Amino acid sequence: MPTKKGSSKASKAKKASNKQRKSPKRGVTGRAGATRVPFTVEDVATSTAVTPVIGEQLLAAGLRAILAVPLLREDRVDLLALDLRGVRR
Repeated sequence: MPTKKGSSKASKAKKASNKQRKSPKRGVTGRAGATRVPFTVEDVATSTAVTPVIGEQLLAAGLRAILAVPLLREDRVDLLALDLRGVRR
């Protein structure tokens, strides 16, 4: 079955991003979860909020921006994270 070009890179970036999400207070999703407010990275290439390994993998997959939004319910915090391909200026 044919796969989309770059899908393996995107898959690696997603796995790395998911691993980072499990680390409280670390990275973009960790900050959103810890502070309970949305957190954005406008450009992965220049942000210090993204760990170098994750940043490299996101850029290799063509992803440039991140939005992490905490979803709050009583004492539970879940996270919604969007990795975007473009940077608006």
